Amino acid sequence: MPRVLALLALLAWLIILFPYPATVFMSGAAACLSLPVYRWLRARMSRLAAVSIYSAGLSACLFAPFTVVTILVAPQAVAGVRRLNQWRASGWTVPPQVAEFFDNVRNWLLKIPGLNEWLTELSDNVSAIINTSIKTVVSGGLGLAGSTMTAVWLTFLFIALSSLGVMYAPTLYKLTLRVTQLPEASLNRFIFTLRNALRAVFIGLIFVPVIQGTLTGIGLRIMGFSEPAFWGSLAAFAAVIPVAGTALIWAPLALVMWIQGSPGTALGLVAWGILVVAGSDNLIRPYLLKTGIEAPMLVLLLSILCSMAALGFVGLVAGPVLVALGQRALAESDILKKESDQADQ
Repeated sequence: MPRVLALLALLAWLIILFPYPATVFMSGAAACLSLPVYRWLRARMSRLAAVSIYSAGLSACLFAPFTVVTILVAPQAVAGVRRLNQWRASGWTVPPQVAEFFDNVRNWLLKIPGLNEWLTELSDNVSAIINTSIKTVVSGGLGLAGSTMTAVWLTFLFIALSSLGVMYAPTLYKLTLRVTQLPEASLNRFIFTLRNALRAVFIGLIFVPVIQGTLTGIGLRIMGFSEPAFWGSLAAFAAVIPVAGTALIWAPLALVMWIQGSPGTALGLVAWGILVVAGSDNLIRPYLLKTGIEAPMLVLLLSILCSMAALGFVGLVAGPVLVALGQRALAESDILKKESDQADQ
């Protein structure tokens, strides 16, 4: 009867958590890395106090970046609204250099066969396009509200699962031994490999964006931009976004400088962003991964690209970790074979 109840409980958990595989995986990774912290707390206080402090600390680690971004962005957003109101009060007048830039772009586009009629139709339907854009913004705002509630639920689920993972780590350890039938020493080596791989990946996810944000701020300072620390901080948070990364910050700034008649500054910023900022990611992240995962660089890069294509952002963590576990499995098969041969002799 106890086994039946245990199987029913496991089935219930699978049904509940099946829609959230990414959250389950990331919470398991966080629990694996932070287990020593919980054990340190548990050795000094009661179980309830330890898990409460652990959950509070994990929540602080999650919400601190969003709080920093809000503090940084809020003054800039207010200033942007103020400038927009001033622009509206002036009758939406455009600076001469901006108007000249768009006139040059339009004249260049008119030379392309087939675009003349399309541009004429576009200018005739500007009002309809604006109305459609407003409707899109409104519907996007409603969708954002729903996305916010989903994010709050996933955050709560992440914290809850991570806390449960560290609380019941001994039970999960015994259950894994019973299910896999692995020798205890072999399972300990798997856990050691998993923890080293996760540590290397998470250090890369935190350390590399900080370096990229710092380099972005330095480049903006060299190019003469105002508030380079602000834009560098935003670049650090944007660096974790796959593919686009810090280009979401320095590319629009370069475009603005080009429109304002400073093509040299714009090209210099683009070159800095591609060669220095993006180049640092290509050099530092693989090095950090190598410190925790003994695999060829090409294998690590392919694992990241393929897992991101299949799993999205979670692939940044899952790809290298799966490579490390695969290597550990091959090594364990050799160890178990040698132990079996020695036992036969």
